[in-house]
Amino acid sequence: MVGKRFVFRLSLCTILSLTCSAQAGSSASSAAQEGTRPRAAVQPQGATQVPTLTGPGVSGAQANAPAWRQGELDGLLQRSSLVLWGSVDQADSYWRENARGRHIYTRVSIWPKGWALGALAEAPVVFEVMGGTVAGMTESVSNVPDFHAGAEVIVFLTGRPYRLLGGRGAKLEVSEGKVYWGAELPAEVFLEGVRLRAAGQSAEALWERESRGLQVAVAGPVITSITPEKASAGTRTPVVISGSGFGTTQGTSAVEFFYCSGKAKLAAPIVSWSDTRLVCSVPVGPIEGDQVSAGSGPVTVRTSGGTSNGVLFRVTFGYGQKKWPGAQPTVQYYVNENAWDCSGEAAAIQRAMSSWNAVGAKLAFQYMGSHTNTIATQNFRNELLWGSEEDVAVTHTWSYVSSGDIVECDTVFSDSRSWSTSSSAGGNEWDVESIALHETGHWLMLEDLYGDAGDGTYDEDKVMYGYGSTGQILRTLHAGDQAGLWWIYPPGEQLTGSSQSGNISPTGDADWWYFTVLSSATYTVETSPGTLTDTIMALYGPNDQATLLGENDDKELGNGASKIMRTLSAGTYYVKVRAYADNSTGTYTIRLTSDQTDLVGTWTVTYNWNNAGSGSPFLITFNPDGTFTREGATAGTWTQSGNSVSWTYTNGAYYTGTLSSATSMSGTMLAASGMSGTWYAARQ
Repeated sequence: MVGKRFVFRLSLCTILSLTCSAQAGSSASSAAQEGTRPRAAVQPQGATQVPTLTGPGVSGAQANAPAWRQGELDGLLQRSSLVLWGSVDQADSYWRENARGRHIYTRVSIWPKGWALGALAEAPVVFEVMGGTVAGMTESVSNVPDFHAGAEVIVFLTGRPYRLLGGRGAKLEVSEGKVYWGAELPAEVFLEGVRLRAAGQSAEALWERESRGLQVAVAGPVITSITPEKASAGTRTPVVISGSGFGTTQGTSAVEFFYCSGKAKLAAPIVSWSDTRLVCSVPVGPIEGDQVSAGSGPVTVRTSGGTSNGVLFRVTFGYGQKKWPGAQPTVQYYVNENAWDCSGEAAAIQRAMSSWNAVGAKLAFQYMGSHTNTIATQNFRNELLWGSEEDVAVTHTWSYVSSGDIVECDTVFSDSRSWSTSSSAGGNEWDVESIALHETGHWLMLEDLYGDAGDGTYDEDKVMYGYGSTGQILRTLHAGDQAGLWWIYPPGEQLTGSSQSGNISPTGDADWWYFTVLSSATYTVETSPGTLTDTIMALYGPNDQATLLGENDDKELGNGASKIMRTLSAGTYYVKVRAYADNSTGTYTIRLTSDQTDLVGTWTVTYNWNNAGSGSPFLITFNPDGTFTREGATAGTWTQSGNSVSWTYTNGAYYTGTLSSATSMSGTMLAASGMSGTWYAARQ
C-alpha cells in the first residue's frame, strides 16, 4: 500500500472499504472509513465535482446533476449482509461501562418494509449503536449516525447479531417513500438498484430513468442575485435572494443550499418570502442522521413550478450549535503518545492546539500532560489517544441538551494506520498535526465543508474541508477557519451603540471590538481621547479579522481621535484600536453609530387578531445576534432591511412591518394556524 493515496472524509463523507470511495455524513469530527482530515487530493470514486458556477446563468439541471455514487455503494455492499428498509419503532438510549469505556448506547428496533442482499430472518430487526441521549446528556460519535423513533430509514447491516456498518453512509433517511442517493429515488427503486449492483450489474440506467420520472417539466423560478455572496452557516446571518417566480407565499417551496456532491441539499430557514425576494439564513441541519453544514456551491429555489438556476454561494464556516461554557473558557487536554510507528505525537498535537490559540479568540487550549487510556471514555477529561478504530480518527463529544454546553471531547486516532510527525509525511502516512488540527476544529463545533467553488479556496483550502488524503500536510488555518472561531468565541468586547471605555495597557497592547450588521447600512466608529490622547483604529471584515476595510489615525488634523465611516453589508465586523506611539498607554472611549434606526432593544407589543380580538400586551427584546426573546424566553429570529422589519417565531408565526420612528413601529402578523392580524410596538 506504499504510495497509494486515500480519500478521507473527516466527518461526513465516508470512505468505504479499499475502494477509495467516499461520502456519508457526520455531525462534527472524524475521518472516514479510510480517512480523516486534510483536503481532497483525490476525487471520490462515484462522485462528481460541484459545478463551477460564475453567476445566475447556470440551469437547474446543471445545479442538480446526479452523482450516482455506485463506487460508494459497492464498498458498502462488500461489507454488508443485509440492506434493510423500514421504520424505527424504538430507539432507547442508556449508559454502559465495559471494555470499550463508559458510553451512551442506543438500541434500535426497525420494522421491515423491504430489503435486499440477504434473507430477512427476523422481525423486528434489532441492533445497537454508540451514542444517544440519557437524562439530559448527549454523546455524539463522529462516525455513527443518530436514530429516532418514528423515522423511516434504509440501513446497511452486517453480522449476526446485526451491527450497523461503520461510517455514516450506512444509514439513509426515507421521506414520503423516497431516498436521496445522487438524486431523489423511490425507496423500492433504490433497493432494486442495490440488487443489481450486488449481482454485478449497473444501477445507473434504472436510477436515471426513475429520477427523471419524478421531475415535472414546467416553468420554474429564476434567481438573479444573492446578497451577500458569502456568509457563515448556522449563525442566522440573513441572505437576500432576488429573482422571480418564487410565489407569493412559501407553502411547500424551499431555498436549498449545496452540502456534498451526490447528497441531498439543505433547506434554509426562511425569514420572509415574496414572489421576487426571499430572506433566509445559511443552514446547518440533518442529512442521513447527522447534523451537517451547507458548503460552497449552487443555491437553488425549489417550488411547485420547478427548480431554479443554481447561483454560486460561498460558505465561510459552519457552526454546530454547541459551545464550551464560560465567557472565556480554557479547554484542558491530555495526550497518550501511544502511536505504534512514530514519536513526538504530543508535540504535534500541541502545535495544532497552538494554531487555534494564536487566532486570539476568547478560548484557549491548555496541555495538561500525558494519560494512559487506550479507549475513549466519559471521565470529564478531554483526551487524545491512539486506539482501535475503523476510521482514521473518531471524536466523541458529550454535551448537555438544555444549554448546549460541551462537557468533554475525546479523539481516537486509528492505530491501524501509519502516522508521521515529520515535516513531510510519506505517501501512505497520515500527518498527526494536520489531522489533530482538523479534529480539534470539531471540538470547537466547526463543521466539515464539502464545497468546490472552483477558486481553489472555497472550500478545499480550509482545515475544515471534509476530504483529504495520506501524505498531505495542512497545518495552517484558512481565514474561514479563523472566522468560525472568532464568531463562536469573539475576541474583545461587543460594540453596543453607546459610549464604551477602552484601555491600552501595557505598552504595545491593542483592543479588539466587534459588531454584527444584519442589513446594509452606513456605520460610523469613532474614538474619543481619555488619558490616551492619540489612537489608531482599523476596521476588518466581514466575518474575519484578516480583510482590512479601512484604517484611520486622526479624524481631523491635530485631533488624536480616530474615525471610520463605511457602508457595510450583513456580517460580523472587527475593530482594532491601538496607541499611535508604541510606548503610550491610557484610556479612551469608543462609539458605534448607524444611519439606520436600529431595531435592537426592548419593545412593548399590542396586537389584534382579525377574528379573535386583542390580546394582552407583551415585552419583546431584539438581540444584536438576530434572535429575540418574548418575556425573557428565547422565541425566534428577526431581520431588518432599512425601515422594514420582520421576525419569525420558532413555531412559524410571522410578524412584518415598518419602523415609523426610532420609538414606534407597526405591521401585520400571521399565526402558524393561518390566523392573521395587526400589531403596534413602542420602544421601552
